[in-house]
Amino acid sequence: MQHYVAAIISRGSADGYSTESPERLHIDFAKSAYRASNKKHYIKQMTKWLTRQEACHRFANYLQWTIPGYLAELTAVSESKDDDEELKEDEGDNGDDSEQDLRLGYSIAKQSAYSRIKISTVIDDFGAVDFLLHFTKFLQDSPHTLRSASAPQPNTRLDAFKCFTVRLPPAPQVTKLVTKDVIRARRAVPAHGTSLAVPAQFDTVLARQSDAGKNLQHPLDGM
Repeated sequence: MQHYVAAIISRGSADGYSTESPERLHIDFAKSAYRASNKKHYIKQMTKWLTRQEACHRFANYLQWTIPGYLAELTAVSESKDDDEELKEDEGDNGDDSEQDLRLGYSIAKQSAYSRIKISTVIDDFGAVDFLLHFTKFLQDSPHTLRSASAPQPNTRLDAFKCFTVRLPPAPQVTKLVTKDVIRARRAVPAHGTSLAVPAQFDTVLARQSDAGKNLQHPLDGM
């Protein structure tokens, strides 16, 4: 009832209003969620149940958008759990966070896939048109670069890798596990003998450059 005064002031008479929708949502957000808990410390369980339902609902909408003719509807699961099952689930929530944080970062092969290729080749074959500019700036800003070191040139040779794996923090709406994102940058390989041609593959990477303290209006701001 606390919203009705503001709603009438902003939208006029409430003759066409109905409590049918809020009553229906009370079933989805309260009754069904409570039935899915073990009736002990139920607020936490209800919140987690709703979070999972919303994640499933978003994924179902995605499937409907991306797969022509996909009409499957999400049905809420509201069966009650046993006390032992819920206890095990609660114990599992607190265990892996610190260990997973330690595994964040990236991993890369010990040996480079492309040995001693020219920077001009990186620019032409891999499409990294600004590589020489940014590589030079990186070396200039690095405290490990000697002052007597010469600036890189287009014919300077480097070892290059064609992929590396980034370990991202868990997305709570999808999984509790660390997400492994493989990023590839490899040039095309022509067919040779019985070997088939391999097409080029260059993955897009979004990296945040802005400070974490800034107010971002959109998820892609500062990327």
